[in-house]
Amino acid sequence: MYDEALSQFSGAPFEAGRYFLTGGTGFVGRALLQLIRSAGGDDTRFVVLSRNPATFSSKYCELASRIELVEGDVS
Repeated sequence: MYDEALSQFSGAPFEAGRYFLTGGTGFVGRALLQLIRSAGGDDTRFVVLSRNPATFSSKYCELASRIELVEGDVS
């Protein structure tokens, strides 16, 4: 079921631009971020709100290197 959902989403076009994502450093958010990051082109940027960008960057170096992390909290 998960593979089917991925195949439907992968390759979905994201227009060039900058996208802001909250919750991208959580369990579900990381999976979603990896998926949508792979669907975007080189000129697509993702800005992710994180309570602790340094911790996220140290745990998930590869993913963190492909996004822009902004420290903050929505509450």
